[in-house]
Amino acid sequence: MSHTSRITESLIGDIRKPDRGQKFFRDSDLKGFGLRVTPRCISYIVECRVDGKTRRVTIGNHDDISAQQARKEAKRFLAEMAENKHPTAESNAITLREVADDFFEVRKVKPNTARSYRGLLQRCVSDWLDMPVTKITYEMVQTRHKELTKTTRQGTGGEYQANSAIRLVGGLLNFAMDNYETQAGLPILLANPVRKLTKNRGWHKERRRRNVIQDCKLRSWYLAVKDLTKHRVRDFLLFILLTGLRKNEAATLQWKDVDLEDRSILIRQEIAKNGEEHRLPLSEFLVVLLKQRKLHTLNSAYVFPGQSGQSHLIDCGDVVDRVIRESGCDFVLHDLRRTFISMAARLGLPRNIVKKLVNHIAGLDATDGYIVLQADDLREPMQRITDRFLLLMGCDLSDWQEEKSCISCAHICPCVKIMEPH
Repeated sequence: MSHTSRITESLIGDIRKPDRGQKFFRDSDLKGFGLRVTPRCISYIVECRVDGKTRRVTIGNHDDISAQQARKEAKRFLAEMAENKHPTAESNAITLREVADDFFEVRKVKPNTARSYRGLLQRCVSDWLDMPVTKITYEMVQTRHKELTKTTRQGTGGEYQANSAIRLVGGLLNFAMDNYETQAGLPILLANPVRKLTKNRGWHKERRRRNVIQDCKLRSWYLAVKDLTKHRVRDFLLFILLTGLRKNEAATLQWKDVDLEDRSILIRQEIAKNGEEHRLPLSEFLVVLLKQRKLHTLNSAYVFPGQSGQSHLIDCGDVVDRVIRESGCDFVLHDLRRTFISMAARLGLPRNIVKKLVNHIAGLDATDGYIVLQADDLREPMQRITDRFLLLMGCDLSDWQEEKSCISCAHICPCVKIMEPH
């Protein structure tokens, strides 16, 4: 979010810090001079293109320098930049949060990925976010890596959480080394403290999760899911199991990407993890399920909206916990995708069909590059997978069709319980 106005002490006094994210205020008189406002601090910045790239330098925190002083410094920096020189601000005050913001912008990180990374940073190193990156030491890295080694709420190994968080910090510090300089023209960091963890072989050995919902548990899992009062989460869980989609691919699915006449959905390339557009046919049950969802989400662009309806479903951890308790099936959302893939393999579907169903990149075999499968080629395999799941879950399609007909009459029929929120 960006605003344009003359930057003065009075303006800064009226600025309200955001609860999350950041705001930018551009000076209306001095182009390139501005403010970056985060939940914890207000910093003076200067921006200009150097060597064809946009460079941003933090002049200082507004608590340490006045607006007038910052304006003078900004003029000096802009003069250097105009001569195509690299900025020579004393950048050692740049914080980990600011580095992360620049990283997501420069690397053009996908919104869902950026949200995931921000969540990981907030969970694991929130006390580091407003700390200058030059203050992060190896001792801090080593201690935090050990502290994070605990089982997560989702039941995944703490080793994975610890490795993921510290690797992300290491990547951000590498970015800082490459993009920020001191007055002497040296990298802001001469060494990345996370690299020492590698040299000392301090990374945890990660055990790949292999959990699936077993055939004998599918009936109890289905009954627990079907009993959920939050229908959007109920349908979300069933949808992932019966399509094999990744959590974010399913959660961000919009109605413009659903073709109920063609009985297919489109996962756009900007949403797909591998950046490859993916069209997937829908089984008969999924068509029924989505037609019901359409009736419940008339005012939302998303198939699985959040509470407000303006955004997509983000967190359903509390509901998953309830399903786990009532069904006795310990699972995380990605286990549903793994269960789908395992079912496809057990039905004897060819490997290239399974890969196409879940949008995995083809292998190095030269022949794979010549095999072009269309959505219709996947329709029969998709139906077979759904039929097998419905059989094991004891799911009768007529129950769902009956609910659909009652809802479609636009009245609250006594035979159907209308639950909120949907």
